[in-house]
Amino acid sequence: MDHYTIRCEVGIQELPKNSPLGRLRGSDNVLEISSRCYNQQPLVIQGAGAGNDTTAAGVLADILDIQDLFV
Repeated sequence: MDHYTIRCEVGIQELPKNSPLGRLRGSDNVLEISSRCYNQQPLVIQGAGAGNDTTAAGVLADILDIQDLFV
């Protein structure tokens, strides 16, 4: 059986403005994946984020769900 080392890092770091994450604007989401296959040039997935209205509706729905716990 092969053994794999899986590591995920989350944190804040300074990036060049011309990097995929440095070019992020507005409510876009971006995911950059570095792996053995994507070592020299990471795989970048970018697309529209939820935006203000959808995010606000989600937060309101969460608040209403929490309210139900206390009624």
